[in-house]
Amino acid sequence: QRGASSTSSTSSRSSSSSSVSLESFTSSLHYSLAVVCEAMGQYAEGDAAADACHTARTALYGDPAAQVAKNTTSSATASLQPFHAGSAASARLVGLMHKKAGRFPSALPYYLAAQAAADELFGPSDPTTALYVRELGDVHRRMGNVGEATRCYRRNLEIKIANLGASAALSLCLPLN
Repeated sequence: QRGASSTSSTSSRSSSSSSVSLESFTSSLHYSLAVVCEAMGQYAEGDAAADACHTARTALYGDPAAQVAKNTTSSATASLQPFHAGSAASARLVGLMHKKAGRFPSALPYYLAAQAAADELFGPSDPTTALYVRELGDVHRRMGNVGEATRCYRRNLEIKIANLGASAALSLCLPLN
């Protein structure tokens, strides 16, 4: 009797674990497909793959946009929702697809969520955060939000200076002739 219950419980956990692994694997395939489509300029296909990836990762790890909203309105830090790198990366990817297609207002909430998640996951002075901040600045610039774009670009440069030193960071900003 006891052995059967244990086997049933193990089987149930294994099935649940397999389901999560399959979902995770599927979301990774969609992510890879979206990246390849973006590199090839096939934005419609990339959009569909990025959306599928983001939907799967949101189901697995939570929605970074909802987490940002909850975290900014919550007064007790103990109730803050943790971010997951997978959902942050997929939000950035969906934002990228919207940006590449010229849909900047649609891209903005995804980049805002990805940047907030990067701040928490990697820290405010991490190079990955700098990338997310710069890309958010690009969207603001394309939308004509010069003040927000400038704020993002300054923060990006400050992070690079902190990580690389002033001369190396500035050399990255200068055009090559």
